[in-house]
Amino acid sequence: MNLHRLTTYSRKILILAAALLLAAGQFALPKGVYAEEKAASAAWPQEPEVQSASAILMDLDSGEILYGKEDQTARYPASTTKLMTALLALEHSNLDETITFSSDAVFKNETNSSHIARDVGEQMSMEQTLYGVLLASANECAYAIAEHVGANMGGDYNTFIQAMNDRAKELGCVNTHFVNSSGLHDDQHYTCAYDLALIAREAYQNETLRKMVGTRRYEIPPTNKHADPTPLNNTHAMLSANKTSKFLYDGCQGGKTGYTDEARHSLVTYVERDGRKLVCVSMCAEGNDSYKDTIALMDWGLANFHKASLEDETLQSKVDEAIKASGRQGLSWQAKGTLLLPKDAAVRDLAVKLEPKKNGQGTNSANAGSGQAGADAGNAGNQSSGQAGTGTGNAGNSDKGGEEVYQLTLSLGGRSLLSQSLKAQNTSDQKDKASGASRIGRAIGNFFGGLSDGIGKGFRTVILPILLAVLLILVLLALALLILNRRRRARRRARRNRVHKYRGRR
Repeated sequence: MNLHRLTTYSRKILILAAALLLAAGQFALPKGVYAEEKAASAAWPQEPEVQSASAILMDLDSGEILYGKEDQTARYPASTTKLMTALLALEHSNLDETITFSSDAVFKNETNSSHIARDVGEQMSMEQTLYGVLLASANECAYAIAEHVGANMGGDYNTFIQAMNDRAKELGCVNTHFVNSSGLHDDQHYTCAYDLALIAREAYQNETLRKMVGTRRYEIPPTNKHADPTPLNNTHAMLSANKTSKFLYDGCQGGKTGYTDEARHSLVTYVERDGRKLVCVSMCAEGNDSYKDTIALMDWGLANFHKASLEDETLQSKVDEAIKASGRQGLSWQAKGTLLLPKDAAVRDLAVKLEPKKNGQGTNSANAGSGQAGADAGNAGNQSSGQAGTGTGNAGNSDKGGEEVYQLTLSLGGRSLLSQSLKAQNTSDQKDKASGASRIGRAIGNFFGGLSDGIGKGFRTVILPILLAVLLILVLLALALLILNRRRRARRRARRNRVHKYRGRR
């Protein structure tokens, strides 16, 4: 064979191999992932040591999780349950409604548990009863509220308990089941630190509840059964010095304490300082570890993170490019709200990923890498809760309402910080207005898109490894031909040189 042709063939083989490798790279990437890029390498701050069995630190504004330890492991919540009780009561009653304590409310509680000694037939306003629940952790008050609000709902005490579980699901809770309104021990009454943070975050959005948990002292006036007023003191030691002052914390806005022999100590704490709002949950802690861990986590969060606005042109451009690359109509995202970022990181460092949302994938979430699935934290600044979700939506397909649901994720150094659902909805009117040509075009596009997805999956799992092996052989063959050609040329030059020398001697 002509050596010049061998050289030409080898070059063509190399060019073809390079082109095929580029094409293979396109198929090798997961189908439907758009504009995924690596964020700047911003080190996550060194986390403090925590003794509580479960703990979590969450940004109240965005739902972003800064720290998590076994935060989806089921634990007994004890009286931190009462945050959900109070939240539901405020959502389904008025503060001036009169509550009458029944025999069940007074006697269906453990005699040595928290109470304020209410009597059968005693009457208090909803507001007074809620202070009894949130400050003194009175179990008879929690029961009376559940009975009263359950009746408001058209049922009874059990109606209220079911509403507690339904509300937990709405918030995106992943491991919660309530059987009472007080938190007294029951093997089937449990939650987890992550879920409790979601509930606490939602509770903090209620202005009345926020005021109540931050009240140090309250006095219930005389009632039809008690001639003297009943003083109440907040049991949260980071807010109130009623029992000790050694845990008082600057910026603490209260929270809720809890204890049973089975649950050990649990603690929910709100802190606001320098424009940042945090909630910390500690569960299954011994002694004062719940306070020590909470203070350590709050100190860490306040010292190592800054509040960053998402209204950044660079970030908006990244998201717009991802949406454009997806080729889907009707998707949009407006940069707004805030996230807490490490001090050496900026919003422009965030990486963007957009992909079709799969069944069971969380709706809207902010998650700073503690390993949970996304719940309903929504976009930063306009969210309702944290991670692990209730939303469904088929990957890249339209649901019954004609919606295409995509998941937008913002991450930093491989740590997911915010995940939000984007919906592209085609209404029936819009479909009717669409021209026949455009409908045919969409049908063709969907056909080839589905075909591409199927081919791409098979390509990645079966054909791609074979193709890469063939390409490697082709590249080696091309290199071998090039080397052979060079050696052959070298021998020719050597032969010509010998001939010239021989002729020169003659």
